[in-house]
Amino acid sequence: MKTYNRFKTAATLLPLMLFAGSSFASEIKTLTLQDCCQKVRQRLASVLEQAEHVNQADEQIRQARAPFLPDVHFRSSKTYEDSVNNTVAGEFTETKLSAAQSLFRGFKDKNLLDIAKDDLLVQQLLLKSAMRNASGDAVQAFYAAALPEVGITNDAENISMVQDRITELDSRVRLGKSRETELFSVQSTLASVKADLAKSNGDRTAALAELGLLIGEDAIAIDVAAEAPDTMAVPSLSDALTAVQNRSDLAAARKALDEQELRVAFDKGAFLPELNVVGNYYFDRPPGAPSLWDAALSLDFPLFQGGRDRAQIRIDESQLKAEQIALDFQLRQAEADVRTAQAALAASIEQYSFLKEANDNADAAYRSLVKEYRLGLVNNLDVLAGLSTLLTAKSAYTRSAVQVRQNRALLMVTLEQL
Repeated sequence: MKTYNRFKTAATLLPLMLFAGSSFASEIKTLTLQDCCQKVRQRLASVLEQAEHVNQADEQIRQARAPFLPDVHFRSSKTYEDSVNNTVAGEFTETKLSAAQSLFRGFKDKNLLDIAKDDLLVQQLLLKSAMRNASGDAVQAFYAAALPEVGITNDAENISMVQDRITELDSRVRLGKSRETELFSVQSTLASVKADLAKSNGDRTAALAELGLLIGEDAIAIDVAAEAPDTMAVPSLSDALTAVQNRSDLAAARKALDEQELRVAFDKGAFLPELNVVGNYYFDRPPGAPSLWDAALSLDFPLFQGGRDRAQIRIDESQLKAEQIALDFQLRQAEADVRTAQAALAASIEQYSFLKEANDNADAAYRSLVKEYRLGLVNNLDVLAGLSTLLTAKSAYTRSAVQVRQNRALLMVTLEQL
């Protein structure tokens, strides 16, 4: 019993693990935790929505580059004039090609382009953060299905063990060495274990349905095999706290802070002059305007605009302070998440160690009781009590192994390493 495999069921026990009428294909594609995380990241609405924000930010960079290029227009107009002071009314046509180029706008064009580039990085980092959250959902759904999966294997092994006990007692009853009441007691235990198996089957079906909804396809079977909890490499708390500093949501918050600083600089550019050049080439002009082209250099120096620009600067400076406060809180929240996940993992590993010891001792005690019963040293009630203790200890032990794996996966998600 000490070395039984908790995650595979013998072929002879497979029918007990399925509902009546259920059938599986000869080859079933099992889903690993990595498979589920990848599928959820590919289809979760929050991830797809954030991906569109990345596309929008990429287009905004192209918009921000526009002021560095000339603005070219082809214009044609026809004007009709009424007679004034006995002058004969007439009409004329003007057709021209116009080009305008901004030379200087108080560094606003450069700041606007830098803002767009920073925003693209922010959106890309937020996409990575959305994928991390999706992985967290996948971990929860995967291990919600893993618990009944392990429960099915455990119940099937328990049924086999109890049936062995029934076989022995049945033989002893026929030989007159045991009473029928002893056999009925063990058969009652078998019925209880089968009831547990039925519940595990139901829980498994429901959990796989929820997992299938999340990944966007039917989830028939999952692969819960993984390294043993007592051999897992777990990062230390100090290493985990260092690693979380570079998490995508924190990096996005820092980049958003830089972006807000550029917005303040952009607003201050409104107090600087603007220099522009405009040129026209005429294909058709009204009489009296013989020149074919003209060009103008314009300088616009803002003097007063009702305090609008200064108010905008104060608004963005206030937003900058708010961004810094939000970043400080996010950092503390991330560190708290790491400490919580690390503590949960450490506690589950310690619990697993004790439950493993309890299971081994219960197994040894039950085997001893069976031997002593055959020698007449104990009665069947003692054996049943030992069997009940073993079943309880084994269930807690196998479930704790799943809990350790889930807690480790959640820590890896918190550190953005899954």
